[in-house]
Amino acid sequence: LPTADAEEALAKLTEGGELILDARTSKTVTASEISIPRSVIQDMTEKKLTLQAMMNDAQVKLNAAALTSAYGKLTGTKLRICAGQLANSDLPKAARSDVQTADLWRVWLTDGIREVTEVAGSVRITITYTMRKGQSAAGMTAYAVNDDGTHTALRAANDKSAYTLSFTGSRLGVFALTELLDGELPFRDVFTSDWYYDDVRYVYENGLMNGVATTQFAPKTDITRGMLVTILYRVE
Repeated sequence: LPTADAEEALAKLTEGGELILDARTSKTVTASEISIPRSVIQDMTEKKLTLQAMMNDAQVKLNAAALTSAYGKLTGTKLRICAGQLANSDLPKAARSDVQTADLWRVWLTDGIREVTEVAGSVRITITYTMRKGQSAAGMTAYAVNDDGTHTALRAANDKSAYTLSFTGSRLGVFALTELLDGELPFRDVFTSDWYYDDVRYVYENGLMNGVATTQFAPKTDITRGMLVTILYRVE
């Protein structure tokens, strides 16, 4: 991104606004990068702007706090927002068998010297997934692939018409887009990070509670008398 073009765009934005950089192309690519001069990032942090980088099949949106955090961690002359597809062989060996049919992506920030995969603030990532034979768009979800080969389910919004999954957090890194993995709870409103996750798993695996729908447990819903009677009956 030329500095002059960026400064012209910034001049039109007021404090708290959003700078959108669209680097999408009609060409088929497996990796994309948007490079922004550090001086521009500094101006954006002073204005408390949000930055949205739009690339082929991947979008990365950093709120003002995340952008300020990245600016503090990366001291090179440019901030580069990068996204690229991975092969299964690029993953830690322990993770490969679980996500053999997944779309695998790596998303990160760098200044060409250091890399940042976690920031203070909020980063929203949107990635396009590929439908394979036998798969259903409704069943697609996203996982973060950890360095030790384990995976963490993400609270992902699924746009079934655009074939995209969007998730928000403070972390970048490696992500797998696939159907529900074996051994995972089927509920889209219960995540491993929830304090009650182990309790939900226990009552589900022991047949005490099945949720309110196939993919919904409704953990914040008050239990009714009828539900309690059913649970007590199943205990017996």
